[in-house]
Amino acid sequence: MDFNNFLEDNKEIIKEKWYSIISKTYKDTTGKFFLHNRDKQFSNPVAWTFSKEIPIILDEIIKGKNSEELQLALENIIRIRAVQEFSPSESLFFILNLKSLIKEMLGNSIEDKSTKSAFEEFENKIDALLLVAFDIYISMREKLMDMKINEVKRKYDSFLKRFEKKYGETNDLL
Repeated sequence: MDFNNFLEDNKEIIKEKWYSIISKTYKDTTGKFFLHNRDKQFSNPVAWTFSKEIPIILDEIIKGKNSEELQLALENIIRIRAVQEFSPSESLFFILNLKSLIKEMLGNSIEDKSTKSAFEEFENKIDALLLVAFDIYISMREKLMDMKINEVKRKYDSFLKRFEKKYGETNDLL
């Protein structure tokens, strides 16, 4: 069996199964909602983003490219997962799920020497993708923390201004 042909021939099934696996990472009611209305950007933006970006990620992995389009698709998904109540490993585990999904779909075909070799190469691509995703995740979390720090600074500055207005200079207090 030619592994790349297998991926190409089963691309739609892989996308749907991968999407389903990702939806199960969300709590019961959210996961059910996640599966539906994914074609509606404004009523379900998270599901819409995933359904839009998963095909791009899968296509780029199959092509073996680390393109700007792949990077952007990953960023769009990870931006969402970075602000949700997931640990870092939970946020990015969806990438590793692709390995087990493909392995499961291959079944006994993975015993074939050429298929096994191609699958190992595919696993390496997924591992590399995970490292890129981790860098993106850290970048998103840093931006989020910077925003929180700036918000605290703004609130503190606003508080000091109101305090000074009411009680005068605060130099003695600091």
